[in-house]
Amino acid sequence: MNDAESLISLLAGNKPSKKWIDQDITKAQQRIATYGFQFLEAEVNADVNASPDRQKVGVITKSPNATTSLVREAHITSKNAESIRQQVDQINQALERSALDMNDRIAVIAKLLESLNEESAEKEES
Repeated sequence: MNDAESLISLLAGNKPSKKWIDQDITKAQQRIATYGFQFLEAEVNADVNASPDRQKVGVITKSPNATTSLVREAHITSKNAESIRQQVDQINQALERSALDMNDRIAVIAKLLESLNEESAEKEES
């Protein structure tokens, strides 16, 4: 058994490759995706310093056209906390007035993050 078969076997419930069915491959793919995301999440949170006046936030985004995920980090401190809270309130109010359901609100935020990433990439290129 090669390394790939060993990994799929482990993720598919320790079945030998001769006994795999299509669902086992799908199950292995889903577990790989889950573990990959958990790794990204751990990476984002790995260097969080516990401080009463600083909060680190991380966002992982991946657009359908991208081959990689983009990880962005930011810090909320006593200096910027109030202005951030005000902006969050304004965005929340706008979303509430829109009468969008939760799925569409999340989609709006995801598209906003995508546009911020594109804007950031354009600035880095110039």
